[in-house]
Amino acid sequence: MIRQVMLQGFFGFREIRPGEIATACVGWLGYIIALTGYCIVHQLVVRTTPLDIHGSFTWALREWGFWILLTMLVFNLLRPHRSAGLRLVRQLPLLLVFVLALSLTCRVVMDSFGADRGIASTLVVHLPRHLAALLVVLGIWYFFLRQPGPAGLNGGDGGDTARDGGSGSAQREHLMVDRGSGKKLLAFRQIESLTAAGNYVEVYSGGETYLIRATMKQLQATLPDSLFLRSHRSHIVNIREIERIAPGNHTLQMRSGRRLPLSKSYRGQLYRYRLNSDSRSEQGER
Repeated sequence: MIRQVMLQGFFGFREIRPGEIATACVGWLGYIIALTGYCIVHQLVVRTTPLDIHGSFTWALREWGFWILLTMLVFNLLRPHRSAGLRLVRQLPLLLVFVLALSLTCRVVMDSFGADRGIASTLVVHLPRHLAALLVVLGIWYFFLRQPGPAGLNGGDGGDTARDGGSGSAQREHLMVDRGSGKKLLAFRQIESLTAAGNYVEVYSGGETYLIRATMKQLQATLPDSLFLRSHRSHIVNIREIERIAPGNHTLQMRSGRRLPLSKSYRGQLYRYRLNSDSRSEQGER
């Protein structure tokens, strides 16, 4: 899990958006300038020492300057969780620990050059400050940078609600797909299968092919488990549209005549669905 989060952050860092850069730079530089001003006022009023503007700015920049990069990293790590659903809640503690460990490591390294305190003292002094800074960054992302999920993914936690069997509103029973220059709402039951196609997913329904800009992982979290099954790394199928499993157990024969690959790693899920279906049928007959 830690490796996955780190890969998401560092490999996606090349695609950091201008708004995230501007927010991190303007926010932290503004704070550093304000902190410099406070130090100047403190020198003039409290300590009555000679004015040292350069020294005050250098100190403030040394204390918090590296948080500009950390903030960009946090925004990048949070971007896949823009719907703020259950996945974010589950991975947020890991994100907090990872970023705090990184920030405190930077602090310890900097204190090793010139500071008289040891590692334990550095951690005790700076842990509350850095935790507060991280919480502020999370708040800024949530209220100002977070965006709704991709069009057609029900928005917010709709996928989780659909999984839990919530009331059948149109939002939780349909997928909005691209059709030419327009859009179309497809009922879940009308969808035969979904296939990964670069940055898009091809949605097959009634002999037609539609597009939706999303990832397979996002769509799998949106579609109800009772109706859709991952059959391959690049395919999700409507279970009711499966006609049979071709000999050799490597291909699904769909009712439309299309053949889709069935990976060994996902084959067990299909058989478990069959057992669950048989069990429900027997209970219904009783």
